[in-house]
Amino acid sequence: MKPDRLIVIPLVVAGLNLAVLAVWLPRSTVTLDPAIVRSFGLLEAFVLALYLFSRFIVYRARDDQSRLGRAFVVVFNVAMRAALYLALMVPVAVPAVVLSYLAAAAGVPLVDADLSAIDAALGFDWLGFLALTNEAAFAPSVLQFAYQSLNWQLAVVPIILIATSQTRCLLELAALIGLTVTLTVAISAVVPVIGPYGYYHPASALFDAYSNVAGSSHLADFDALRSGEPFLLKRNAGLVSFPSFHTILAVLLAFAMRATPYVRGPAIVLNSLLIVGAVPFGGHYLIDTLAGGAIAALSIYFVCFFRVGTARQAGLRSRAA
Repeated sequence: MKPDRLIVIPLVVAGLNLAVLAVWLPRSTVTLDPAIVRSFGLLEAFVLALYLFSRFIVYRARDDQSRLGRAFVVVFNVAMRAALYLALMVPVAVPAVVLSYLAAAAGVPLVDADLSAIDAALGFDWLGFLALTNEAAFAPSVLQFAYQSLNWQLAVVPIILIATSQTRCLLELAALIGLTVTLTVAISAVVPVIGPYGYYHPASALFDAYSNVAGSSHLADFDALRSGEPFLLKRNAGLVSFPSFHTILAVLLAFAMRATPYVRGPAIVLNSLLIVGAVPFGGHYLIDTLAGGAIAALSIYFVCFFRVGTARQAGLRSRAA
């Protein structure tokens, strides 16, 4: 597996997030549980060691044409791709999650009233849509399943890309997640939102067909962070409402499957339902999902432009040589 310039994007993003975190965390009311730091530090060390070991085995067995040698190359190429992806994702995702907590603890005034007004200007009635989907046959279970599918899609999609040797798409996904999660957290720091469940306080009868934690699982942590009291971060409750990161990931995961036969169509359908479910079950304003879709589209354009541009430059240099 040859190095790819797409690796630059998640590495730069990880470095930027870690630098901001190093400056901001000591000045915040948030404290990291040492167990989190230790766990993710050990995970990063393990996947880096696995990557280097797999690369070494592939290099040593490259000329071995025996059945065992070829099997070693195949197995450790898979391990190398998996380890590289995880090695890029851990330093991107973990600091971003912590930064989202720091952003919530900053106490910037909430803008839910503005987002609610934008929804109204677009002709969208959030409470009406919640009641409509709640009463529609099968809609709550379908939308809830689609929304929660993100948890396993984040594992399954990379596994498919690794198993089918789509290394370029795998690194695209890593670059896109790194770029979009950083943009999302940065926007949430200046546009903090509690979400429509916290803003409208809908009667339970309007969403009783959904899970009783629909759109509200983050509220306890969100309120505690904004209280100004010391906060020990032990878990990720998903604090960001605007823009919708579920929407962003839905677009990116469907995009990552674009070259995979038999999976592309189901991925588009499932993630389209996920985006719809982000409104009533995920607790997002309509404008949250529109903003998330726009960020995903712009990030895809940027990453594709970066990939093509660097490939063109490499081609020019090779011809000049």
